[in-house]
Amino acid sequence: MKKNGDVNISLRVRGSRHNRVFEWAMTLYHDSNQCFVQVSKVYMAGSFSFKGRILPLPEN
Repeated sequence: MKKNGDVNISLRVRGSRHNRVFEWAMTLYHDSNQCFVQVSKVYMAGSFSFKGRILPLPEN
């Protein structure tokens, strides 16, 4: 958690081969439903990032 209240979550996944590795990082912004996601070293796809909103699931 950062001083301003943002939360950083990261994940590194390693497969059976050296080229089957990817890294995923997400920042959840404090007092907001906004987030930033960055994925790198994705096999055959390169890297990408995006901003979005996290919405609650409907109560069904």
